[in-house]
Amino acid sequence: MKTGEITRGAINACKATLLVKPAVRFTPAGPITLDKPLTPATVNRYLATLSSVLNFALQRGVIDSHPMKGGAVAKEKESEGRRRILTPDEEQRLYAACDASTWPMMRLLLRVCLTTAARKSEVLNLRWQDVDFDRSVAMLPKTKNDSSRALPLVSDVKAALTEAKKVRALNSDYVFFDPRHPERPKNIDMLWKAARKRAGLWQDRDDPLDQVVLHTTRHTTATKLVRSEKNLAKVQAVTGHKTLAMLNRYTHLDTDDAVEIAERTFGSGA
Repeated sequence: MKTGEITRGAINACKATLLVKPAVRFTPAGPITLDKPLTPATVNRYLATLSSVLNFALQRGVIDSHPMKGGAVAKEKESEGRRRILTPDEEQRLYAACDASTWPMMRLLLRVCLTTAARKSEVLNLRWQDVDFDRSVAMLPKTKNDSSRALPLVSDVKAALTEAKKVRALNSDYVFFDPRHPERPKNIDMLWKAARKRAGLWQDRDDPLDQVVLHTTRHTTATKLVRSEKNLAKVQAVTGHKTLAMLNRYTHLDTDDAVEIAERTFGSGA
């Protein structure tokens, strides 16, 4: 279909198709079709991409009107996203559970996640050539946002990576490689599930959005950074969120924060 032939009806029909299309998860072993549809957020990203193309066409005079403007194509309502933040006790339980893992790199992987706010794919695809020990950073040449980013390596992570490099597989470039298939990263799905079970954090709450997943580490770390730094622009440089608005989604006040703020503001009495 040519750009000028795209109508509101065609876009809405395609959106309806996307809403029932099975989601796909990409793994080192290949794509896996899931038993759940694409999320509203994913569908909205498709719509946003198409809208950008149509904006470009409108500005260049390729089309006379934008078929998605004026509410012609409504965005889907997105969920509030995952809300879980690990407590210090839960973090320690996870570290202990990872220490008991059959894969010796499991604790280091968790530690990297909890000190860099990196995504699962970013950590697993980390290569030794990306690790700059002199500068204490790991360079990500291309992230989800299509841009490069430096992950800070705190002292204990740097030390652990130094030791890991001494026994690295000569036939693998990956830091977190699969011993059976050194040419690709480790598939940690079952190991991570086992760690959460040992830590008592496997499906420990009824609401799926409140359960612990690996992305919980990113949420936890970003929230800690904001509470400590109070400067979203500086935190953004660490977490790699594309916009400050996106970073805001990872920051929120928990009950303790709310009580502390109320007490500080109003606790002196009337």
